[in-house]
Amino acid sequence: QVTEYGIPTGWSQQTVLVVYSPKLYALRYLTDTFGVTGSNQIIFRPDLESTVDIEVRIGEDWLGMIPAGY
Repeated sequence: QVTEYGIPTGWSQQTVLVVYSPKLYALRYLTDTFGVTGSNQIIFRPDLESTVDIEVRIGEDWLGMIPAGY
């Protein structure tokens, strides 16, 4: 479930997942969906104050797959 979205904070060649709380099944689903293969693409940043569990930072590797208009 998408709960928020925001303005990009920078440019990245690869999609990155930032994990704020331990949602392992969701993390597994997102790694498979976005093709995250490297450990450098997953950042663990525990934060009990975070309003989201996992942040998806779309990289250049996925921009071509997003339909026009989004």
